[in-house]
Amino acid sequence: MISRTPAVGPGPAVVADGRVTQRELLWTRLFRVLPHNRSLSQPEWERRHRAILILLGLYFLGLLAFGLFRGVAPQHLAVDVGAVLVPSLWAAQPFGGRKVRSALATTGLLTGAAIGVHLSGGAIEAHFQFFVIIPVLMLYQDWLPFLLAIGYVLVEHGVVGVLIPASVYNHGAAVEHPWLWAGIHAAFVVAACAAYISLWRLGENDHERATASEAIVRSLNRNLERRVAERTAQLEASNEELEAFSYSVSHDLRAPLRAIGGFARILSEEHAAKLEPEAADYLRDISKNAVEMGQLIDDLLQLSHVGRQGLALEAADPADVARRALDKLKPEMEGRAIEVEVANLPGCNADPALLQQVYLNLLGNAIKFTRACTVARIDVGSIEGEGPVVYFVKDNGAGFDMAYVDKLFAVFQRLHRQEEYEGTGVGLAIVQRIVTRHGGRIWAEGEPGVGASFYFTLAGGGAG
Repeated sequence: MISRTPAVGPGPAVVADGRVTQRELLWTRLFRVLPHNRSLSQPEWERRHRAILILLGLYFLGLLAFGLFRGVAPQHLAVDVGAVLVPSLWAAQPFGGRKVRSALATTGLLTGAAIGVHLSGGAIEAHFQFFVIIPVLMLYQDWLPFLLAIGYVLVEHGVVGVLIPASVYNHGAAVEHPWLWAGIHAAFVVAACAAYISLWRLGENDHERATASEAIVRSLNRNLERRVAERTAQLEASNEELEAFSYSVSHDLRAPLRAIGGFARILSEEHAAKLEPEAADYLRDISKNAVEMGQLIDDLLQLSHVGRQGLALEAADPADVARRALDKLKPEMEGRAIEVEVANLPGCNADPALLQQVYLNLLGNAIKFTRACTVARIDVGSIEGEGPVVYFVKDNGAGFDMAYVDKLFAVFQRLHRQEEYEGTGVGLAIVQRIVTRHGGRIWAEGEPGVGASFYFTLAGGGAG
């Protein structure tokens, strides 16, 4: 004995051995072809219902005027227009649900069409109006008014048209052979209904695809929001770890470093006479490296702080910022022949403190790497074109090989030996991080022995 598993949703039922019966397969295919009554939102349905009610009002006024023009008895005219008015008024009420209200509107509309035919004595053929009314009723996208309309046409043509053909048809052939013409008109109505149902179903397919796409988008958004929340939590945890690390570096590492430098200094000052020259050199190297280690810690903390602090954007004058940075660098320029030219620069929107750090680092590098020049030349300027303003700092110093330009902005990467030019290799990484946080970019050009040029943009460049 073969047992059946119940069908789920619109899919076909499957027997235990996996076969689908022909009846179930036919029903499944029919279900997929026919509309499903689920494509209209309530606001859209209300909008369409109002349009049909307006059409009902026009039918009522038309019937009233037509009846008065034809001289219909007042009592008969009152019954005729009342048959349209009553369901129309009921359908206009906000209660009753979609199906009740659409059925009432359909009844009023079709009754108005039938009464118009009979008032004209068949001069207006019924099927011409029904061909218009049926697609109008499809605005509801509901089987109830649609089937009600088809049933009304069936009664009007198949019953009244056969029994009282003169009241439905306006030509002799139809009056003499009502069955034949009823069949002809029925064929036209069936063909029209098939076309309307197909359009209805196609509209539902588009709606279903749009709904499926919206569901996918909502699901992707939910997943994205979840992942963003997870990443945010991870970032907050990383920031907390970084804060703890920065505290450890700032306090726990500085203490032994100060001790190393202090003891080395004490030995050099108080026991210099007892130390051999080689031992004294070792102590000087210890002190020097302790100082360099302290500077490296400061630079790393500054790099970390730049990546985490908030931006206080405001209108800034880069030329004024560059001049104030040069004032701070004057001790490094004493005793040297340095020509510095700061041009008038377009304003920008930036964090003034961070922008000053950019110029401090770039100008500090220019001063340092022009040390071997008899006369050093440093230019601070800008280039304006179609895109954002490009600010630059140029020098005629040691320069660099463009083959290694990608290493310039990496932490701890140096293109010159420590013995030639001091530094930690963090300064340009700080500059790049500041510029990037301002929505800009930085790049460099150079040539060994000729000089170097550093260019950068800011998202607010040229404003203010």
